[in-house]
Amino acid sequence: MAAPVFTAGESFPLVVTLVMPARGITEHDLTRLSAELLRSTRAMSEVLGHPVDRRGP
Repeated sequence: MAAPVFTAGESFPLVVTLVMPARGITEHDLTRLSAELLRSTRAMSEVLGHPVDRRGP
């Protein structure tokens, strides 16, 4: 799974990717990890000057 990190400009400087083995990962794990990935990339984007919508997941 992956999520972009945005800046105040029109481009995004990076994408954070999470790689994990398919074996042993549950739907609960995927839900929890994707939520944490989005929280983390949203925080990075905010630090880089991108306006962040706090209503998202």
